[in-house]
Amino acid sequence: MKTYNSFEEVRAALARYVQASPPSRTPYKLERMTNLMAALGNPQNALKIVHVAGTSGKTSTSYYTAAMLGQMGYKVGLTVSPHLDEVNERLQINLEPVPEQEYCQAFSEFHTLLIELDIQPSYFELLVAFAFWYFERQAVDYAVIEVGLGGLLDGTNVINREDKVCVITDIGIDHAAILGHSLSEIASQKAGIIMPGNHVFCYTQGPEVDVEIASRAAEQSATLYASAYNAVQGESVHLPAFQRRNWQLAARAYSYLAHRDNLRPMSADDWLVTQKTYIPGRMDIVQVQDKTIIMDGAHNPQKMAALISSLREILGQQKVTAVISFKEDKDIPETLKCLDGICETIIATEFIVQQDMEQRSMPAAELAELCNGLAPTVLYQTTPLGALNKALEAPNNTVVICGSFFLLHQVRPSIRTLTGKQ
Repeated sequence: MKTYNSFEEVRAALARYVQASPPSRTPYKLERMTNLMAALGNPQNALKIVHVAGTSGKTSTSYYTAAMLGQMGYKVGLTVSPHLDEVNERLQINLEPVPEQEYCQAFSEFHTLLIELDIQPSYFELLVAFAFWYFERQAVDYAVIEVGLGGLLDGTNVINREDKVCVITDIGIDHAAILGHSLSEIASQKAGIIMPGNHVFCYTQGPEVDVEIASRAAEQSATLYASAYNAVQGESVHLPAFQRRNWQLAARAYSYLAHRDNLRPMSADDWLVTQKTYIPGRMDIVQVQDKTIIMDGAHNPQKMAALISSLREILGQQKVTAVISFKEDKDIPETLKCLDGICETIIATEFIVQQDMEQRSMPAAELAELCNGLAPTVLYQTTPLGALNKALEAPNNTVVICGSFFLLHQVRPSIRTLTGKQ
């Protein structure tokens, strides 16, 4: 058995599974993942699962759902993607990433088994299969599984249990080249996680989205709970505006599970604790020197609008310095419009990250060109660290780093160094 002793060694092993280019709509299918799970004994079907899809808010909703189940004393597995700091964020027990030594030991065993099976999954498929396999071995009470891309043909969509609970968060235009260019096309892909007999929770979002989700639920004889967001019920001083919506959706799914499985009752204090769940890279606030740094992976118009609304709530009319970078496949012009009027300085940067597939941003100079007119000062730095340093030199007290989780992935180590937290 090949033994891996550090995250560095695991990352090197995973690099062999990184795809050079994103999947297209035509060859994008589940056959390889289905075969892999069958060869592993279908561990995903031994688990009680909450399956979370959507365009915006699915990671946060996954964290909140796991937090609610964990708060009541249950053992909860959680897998999310992409990871911000280290690969073990994709393998959590009760919101704690599996420690390095334990992770490496389990990965060594799993990867040896994978090689013996002679199946070559993608990076994402490997880590999803690893999570299912590990959660079964850990005998978790529940597993919360975040969809990677879409739903219908996503590598997570291999769960066949009727008691699976589906949560579908807000849907917008994203990954259009793969999922479709209209809300109805994308909603159809997201709703693809709904399987026979499932119970499904979502907000009503307008005819294009609602019809697709309802249609899929009816085809699968699933029970659909689609309701409007109750802003009053969702209000909380402990949550930014956009997270109140995600928290409330998670609470609806949890309340159903509590009734179905006769879970321990949750007190008002328990609910409050779950609202304080730390979610990396979502309105993630740290102090560096005399600056407040806010990190958020807002990379599409829907997410950026939510971020700006939350910033206005906190900062009023105060201006910020923004460090931004986007993958080229995003609706960048429409997303950038949200920044108009809130930035004193915009610093465009770029990245290349090997995670799931090779992730490349728009070149910094091109992005800066698109930002002209959105702020009095527009600059570009080709390295994220250079952009961060330039932002810390700017006169504004607040620095917002946003546009891609892969940008956050690259600047967070430097920010931890500056704060003295490793």
